[in-house]
Amino acid sequence: MSEIQDLNKPGVYATYEADDRIIYVTYSGILTGEATRHYYQWLTQQLSGIISEVRGSVFDFRAVEEITSANTRTITQSSHGVHRNIDLRHIGVALIARDHYQEHLLRITADMTPNPHTKRVVHSMGDALEYIREWSDTLNAHDQLA
Repeated sequence: MSEIQDLNKPGVYATYEADDRIIYVTYSGILTGEATRHYYQWLTQQLSGIISEVRGSVFDFRAVEEITSANTRTITQSSHGVHRNIDLRHIGVALIARDHYQEHLLRITADMTPNPHTKRVVHSMGDALEYIREWSDTLNAHDQLA
């Protein structure tokens, strides 16, 4: 397997930690559709070959000052496109919100994307990692029963 390169573009940084099998994404500044497109391109180019190994994604929005309406459209379009080509149903997704306003926006956006049941809005990295652990444990227990 080739080395997975980190994504480092204006407004978005993403890395994959193979040890814990988690994708970490940090957004900052004004969240635009371009930053979201960069993330989805990185995901499909860098991780599509190992996506079955990934157990979680943490999206940290705490440094985001504004989320543009273009970004919301891009998230829904890009997310649906990626989900048509890559099965992400096994990945628990934690969305870290800075405040109640962000939490509200993230919940609405999560509901507009595929597999909203895999996503949870949280308020800290600890909560995010706990959710991913719980999600993985539940998925593993379900697999053992099947």
